[in-house]
Amino acid sequence: MDPQTPPTPRRQPTWSRLLGATGVVFFVVLALLVARVQAGTDPAVSRPTTVVAPPATPGPSLAPGGSAPLPGGSSAVPDTQDAEPPRTHAS
Repeated sequence: MDPQTPPTPRRQPTWSRLLGATGVVFFVVLALLVARVQAGTDPAVSRPTTVVAPPATPGPSLAPGGSAPLPGGSSAVPDTQDAEPPRTHAS
């Protein structure tokens, strides 16, 4: 660059240019998405593929009360069915 040549003036950003460029980018991306949906290549609306379930592995057997056994052979459910449920009181 020649020292005597003044620098070229740079365009100052304005709100109208920002909004215009944002609108153009939005509509370009929207057009690409519409074209993809019309072509049938959109994964969100494509036919579902068959999912193969993994073989079932036997889980832990449940205790008679319906809870999983704890280490040591005990259960989290008390053995007695006569225990009173907890009482709640109005505040």
